[in-house]
Amino acid sequence: MRDDWWAASGTLTLTLSQRERKLTAASCPTVASSSNFMIAYGALTAGGTPALPGSVVEAKNAGGVTVGCSVTNTGGTFGAMYVYG
Repeated sequence: MRDDWWAASGTLTLTLSQRERKLTAASCPTVASSSNFMIAYGALTAGGTPALPGSVVEAKNAGGVTVGCSVTNTGGTFGAMYVYG
């Protein structure tokens, strides 16, 4: 097993979707897991302001496939999102 799999995997894009809770429940698409992963977390802003609770954060690979997803519980941060490679 390679230790440098992530560096060799190419581009990763994070996208943010903010939805009003009264209109629709925030949810993530199905993500295929693998034995290769990293954990992403941190501050989250949209347009320079803290992202709203219930925001959906998706990690996509260079092919546009969703490889990680998390729904925020706290405004301005997202925690422990597994990103698979």
